[in-house]
Amino acid sequence: MEAFYKEWYKNLPVDWETFKKRGIWQDETRAKDYELYEKKLTAAELEGSETDADGIITKDGKAIGVMQGEKAVIGFETPSRKIQVYDEIWPTAAKAVGLPMDDINSSPIAIYGTVPGHENLPEDRYIFSTFKWNVHTQGRSGHWKYNAEIIHTNPVFMHPDTGKKLGVTEGDSVRVSVFRPEGATYRSGEPGVMSSFENHVRFLNGMHPRVVMCSHHVGHWEHGAVGRSENATSAPEQGIADRIEDKDIPDKIWWAKKNGGIGGGVHINDALPINPCPLTGGQNWYDNICEVEKI
Repeated sequence: MEAFYKEWYKNLPVDWETFKKRGIWQDETRAKDYELYEKKLTAAELEGSETDADGIITKDGKAIGVMQGEKAVIGFETPSRKIQVYDEIWPTAAKAVGLPMDDINSSPIAIYGTVPGHENLPEDRYIFSTFKWNVHTQGRSGHWKYNAEIIHTNPVFMHPDTGKKLGVTEGDSVRVSVFRPEGATYRSGEPGVMSSFENHVRFLNGMHPRVVMCSHHVGHWEHGAVGRSENATSAPEQGIADRIEDKDIPDKIWWAKKNGGIGGGVHINDALPINPCPLTGGQNWYDNICEVEKI
């Protein structure tokens, strides 16, 4: 492994041992690509420009910068070239797509609001959230053997008091049933369970009693022996090699169920509803509503 990285970084102007010790090398001659809003406008850029009473610098009818004290800088990519916490684009966009003007997403300024499905949350329902472990990249790293050895399963995390309420202990299996969201979003308010999955329970004292969580990067049925957490090879006609080149496979997949391990986790994507933000389209992963029952 060290030989691989040594070859990879051989063109850096620093010797290998120093690079190993420091763990980083920085090209001090390279122009910085951060704090670009403080970049000064050049004389050529300022030629023919005008500055209004608010310090906004315009050229050919377009804002190109803003005065910061005595300096003319590029600023931010907004009409005022400043950080804007108020913007009429939001009510304009809301009107264009038919969103009610009293909806929180129609406000020209950021305001606090409760997620619609969380208001008056019934006692038998919970906020279902998800997350990614720091050794994985969503579901794209399930076949990395060293990372999979660290994290290869995704229990349903909950507070111990939640477990008591549900009558479950650590290791018990539960069914998590997720509902469609409320509010101005895709297929909101449709009755009944959208989808479910089954998994085992693990307690965390730091959890909120009304929240359950399950990570979303495992449960593969492809991605090779490591991704599937299996020791067996597949037949050639399935499009998968009939032999294993890696000497660590299959004997060292100790978490495989055939070895008495916990297995490769549960795929939960199908249990997460399409739930985009009404105007920006960002998917809501973190505050869906679910029921949990012991199996």
